Amino acid sequence: MAIRRLILALTLSLAIIQGLEAQYTISGQIVGGEGNKIKLAYFKGDRLQVFDSVICDATGKFSIRVPEHLPQAQMRLLTRNKGSLEFLYPRADVKFRTYLNHLEDSLVFMDSPENTDLRNFWKYEAQHLKALELLQPLLDEYPDNLPFYQEVVREYVMRQIDFEATINQLIIKHQNNLASHILMTRRRPRIDPGLSASERLNFIKDHYFDLTPLNDTNLIYTPAYTRLVIEYLMLYSTSGNDKKELEMSLIEGLKVVMDKFQPYPTIYDMITEYLLDGFQTYGFENVVQWISERYALERCESNNPELARRAETLRNLAPGKPAPDITGPDLNGKRISLSDYRGKYVLLAFWGSWCPHCSELMPRLDQLLTDPEKNPKWDILGISIDTEKEAVSKAIKEKDYHFRNIFDEKGWDTPAALAYGVTATPTFVFIDPEGIIIAKPSTFFEIIDLLQTYGLMDKPK
Repeated sequence: MAIRRLILALTLSLAIIQGLEAQYTISGQIVGGEGNKIKLAYFKGDRLQVFDSVICDATGKFSIRVPEHLPQAQMRLLTRNKGSLEFLYPRADVKFRTYLNHLEDSLVFMDSPENTDLRNFWKYEAQHLKALELLQPLLDEYPDNLPFYQEVVREYVMRQIDFEATINQLIIKHQNNLASHILMTRRRPRIDPGLSASERLNFIKDHYFDLTPLNDTNLIYTPAYTRLVIEYLMLYSTSGNDKKELEMSLIEGLKVVMDKFQPYPTIYDMITEYLLDGFQTYGFENVVQWISERYALERCESNNPELARRAETLRNLAPGKPAPDITGPDLNGKRISLSDYRGKYVLLAFWGSWCPHCSELMPRLDQLLTDPEKNPKWDILGISIDTEKEAVSKAIKEKDYHFRNIFDEKGWDTPAALAYGVTATPTFVFIDPEGIIIAKPSTFFEIIDLLQTYGLMDKPK
């Protein structure tokens, strides 16, 4: 009898544990997706974390159980042909139907009003913003003493009133759901139609965040805040700016962003990491240095030690700072060090055999160095962000690279990449003969400009 009770208790416990481990499912049908492998990922800020994958059956149907520990989140479904669609996971079952060749356009949710309403809202918002965009030039240019001008004013005001009413109704309808938290970040202050174009821009810059809660941790598992920030920074971007002017303008916008979010450490850290990732990838070095400097100086205590270390690393890599020495083996096991190049200008090139942009750019750089005897004043030191020796060896042989290359099979964890805060490839660092960082160029033409500036390459006549 005691054994029976024990077995019954164990069976019951196991059933409870299994139920807790995977309580909800994401399921659906992708017409035309028969045998197609799909992946499911959730957002954390702007980063995606894949948590499961499955093969669609003969009818395109699939079902994936969601781990119990995952909170409410925005998710993305990815197909092998690089298609994707997004939806909210409300810690409840989600079911939908779509077509492989039109994933977003043909998407229909079953019994998920939160997803259906949010999807319809994105379409409505895009239409609303387009309407305002078309009306604003009329407000600025159309003669205000003609009758049609008053119609434009009325339409401009009514568009904003309708948008406010629509978004507020949806927030109330979904007040206990993730959709309402996302919608709160889409509210905007009403703009006076009598403002000039410059006054309108300044008003938006000054009041953009007025109606948005900036400390909502429910939004950590969505890209809502990162989208909000990038849209705000676009207000500081104009097509006439060169890169240096654009960086200065963006820093003005970043001052507002960082001031707004700094009182809320969890959100502030997430946004800082997002901004560093983006501006590093696009080679906005002055912006990266400004963000790193601000974060390192103003966050005496950080909830995110890894981010604090990253900011400090980037801060110490500013132009004029000593370049950290790095050392590692080449493909034959022979040790190479940056200090071996002392007395020469050197371009550190972090690249990967799997990186398409590297495959396009690195051969062009190598051509500048085909005969090192003709270039005694500068050199290239490559650091491959790879884990497979065969892949690196094949790339070097096929491209016929002449520069020396460090490879230690550690990928992104190679000490050289960690020392230089590398998060994307290709990444370049230009160093003078004394081992001082000059610049971090991001394009071939910026590298050419540096070589010409320092007399290492003839300028075109």
